[in-house]
Amino acid sequence: TLPNGLIMKFGRLTTSGNGAKTITFGSPFPTAVISVQAIGNGAGSETISFIIVGTPSTTQLQVGVADSNGNTGVYWQAIGY
Repeated sequence: TLPNGLIMKFGRLTTSGNGAKTITFGSPFPTAVISVQAIGNGAGSETISFIIVGTPSTTQLQVGVADSNGNTGVYWQAIGY
């Protein structure tokens, strides 16, 4: 929790295969999520595409993943209050 009352959560989703993957926060945001960022993490020449799917809730968000080798990771960060 930041001094201004905002809460920051972050982590890494490790996945294999393509499709929508759900990230569940360890504890829910009390009120709302106001910002979500994500970045792909592949190995070597691996090609990763991903997108935040839908509107994140106070308990989870979904990431759509398309991966050339079927094994990837997505670092994510969510900010809310």
